[in-house]
Amino acid sequence: MGSHGASGQKPCCECGLEVKTWNCVQCANDAFCDDCWNKQRPHRAGAVGIDGRPHEKVDVEVVSRLTQIFGHNRTPEEQEGLHISDISTTWFGVMKGAGRPFLHCSNRLVDIMCESQTGQHPERFPHIVSFVGQTGNRRIAPLHTT
Repeated sequence: MGSHGASGQKPCCECGLEVKTWNCVQCANDAFCDDCWNKQRPHRAGAVGIDGRPHEKVDVEVVSRLTQIFGHNRTPEEQEGLHISDISTTWFGVMKGAGRPFLHCSNRLVDIMCESQTGQHPERFPHIVSFVGQTGNRRIAPLHTT
């Protein structure tokens, strides 16, 4: 059990069958087939988790793909280097100045438009927006493009 099949599918953690399974994030990412899903107390009709919401079936392949994208093990030095290289990707953010917050806008959109005109990057698409800083800071960065 616990191994992944050719399609990235995990066998059911209860019955061990190699059938379509669903991850349950609230159940330590265990994978359950449809039959075994409903046998679990937290998955019964009307049951809710600690957050007051029912446990959700999450496609195992989606979890695997998102883990590939976001599950990087970087050293603090590597992460700092990535933050430094992302400085030029900040488009806007709320900053504090003279005691009042204000909206800071960069020239990133203008830069992207100019770069697109040179033919160096014929097509560019936004990838992800991340919210950084202290909770409530409402600073947004970076918006990556390719």
